[in-house]
Amino acid sequence: MPTFKDLIDFIVANKSNKTFKEYDISQIAFMVQEALGDNCLYYSMDSAGRITGMVLARVSEPSKTVWVEENLAMNMNNLKLFVRRAKFQFPNYTIAGFKNGKCKNFNKFIERIN
Repeated sequence: MPTFKDLIDFIVANKSNKTFKEYDISQIAFMVQEALGDNCLYYSMDSAGRITGMVLARVSEPSKTVWVEENLAMNMNNLKLFVRRAKFQFPNYTIAGFKNGKCKNFNKFIERIN
């Protein structure tokens, strides 16, 4: 299991103009701490114990939505893993987020990978 520092280091090393943009390290640390507390930080690791991808989400109970805040999945396999974990954890929820600057519902993607 990665440490809190490992999670922050991964984000800082991999953030881009699309993810975690305009956030400094203290803001990133706060976001990670909140997501961990809400059980909505999903990450994958390789056999050597290195983080290979991460998705930070938040849950909206009223709308039954898992909202992808930041996506550093890094590859399609990690993204599929996130979706499967989130659907298992929140079976009757919709997964949504921004893609190319537009709000998207990921149900079609979810149907394709199942």
